[in-house]
Parts: sequence; C-alpha cells; structure tokens
Amino acid sequence: MPDETKPNYFPSLTEWYERALGSAAAEAILAEDNSRVNRLETLFRTIHLPYDRPEHFAAIELTRPTARFQALLEANGALPSAAGC
Repeated sequence: MPDETKPNYFPSLTEWYERALGSAAAEAILAEDNSRVNRLETLFRTIHLPYDRPEHFAAIELTRPTARFQALLEANGALPSAAGC
C-alpha cells in the first residue's frame, strides 16, 4: 500500500475515482473506459474516425523482431510511450 503521508504521493486514477465518486460510480467509469476501444475500432472501420489505435504483436517480437515490428519501431521508436514514463 502506498504511503499517503509522503509529499510526492499521488493516488492512481482508480483510487481517485473511488474517493471522489464512491465505489459504484468508479466501477461504472472504469468499465466504460475499458470497453471504449471496441467502440472506437467500430467507428474507425465504419466512418474512418481516427484514433490512437493500438498496435498488436506477439511479445516474442521484442527479442526476435519481425519485419512488421521492426518497421513499427523505426517509425515510432522515438515517440514517448507509457512504458517510458
């Protein structure tokens, strides 16, 4: 459990939702958030709505890059990522 008494403590978004809105509302918001990518993909395929689409590839491609993964890395490797935060 994080030490909330430390000055640099920041609650996760989930913790913040629970504190601010209560458990039921937090669960509803998180459920909607977790399912939005399916709706965005449907809109992209139907009306070409642009969104930050995830790239899917196998984990083994990190150690044995395929041509597709290598192209993705070369095109986007300098961009910030969640892993780099």
